[in-house]
Amino acid sequence: MLYTHGIKWSDLEKINEGSYDRQSNEIRFDSGTTIKISENLKKILDEKSDQLLSPQKYNALSKHLFDASKKFIRKITETDIEETRNIFFPTCQRCQKKYPNTGEYWKLVECREDDIYQEKWLLCTSCALEVGEKQE
Repeated sequence: MLYTHGIKWSDLEKINEGSYDRQSNEIRFDSGTTIKISENLKKILDEKSDQLLSPQKYNALSKHLFDASKKFIRKITETDIEETRNIFFPTCQRCQKKYPNTGEYWKLVECREDDIYQEKWLLCTSCALEVGEKQE
């Protein structure tokens, strides 16, 4: 959630069972941010909701980064995650939101609006559904 959705530690510390809507697959944070979670994250939350959907202090959360650091043999910090996210998350030219550079977040579309040349554009999935038809 830190990397993919840009969630901050302060939001993760306050997450609870009431934050997660299982029907819509959305998590609402006290800061007002709402994210739709991926199938992978949904599986993890369904399996370990008692551990993951309870408020946790910074020390408990930082232990997860410490454990990941051991696996990657490199110290990983919240700042590393934010900086990597800023570098490797392209911005959609239409909505100006940042998304991971993987296929599930981006679509090549032939735009119907404001494009007399009908060029194919790379847009985030949400914008692609609004303005164009997916191209394979």
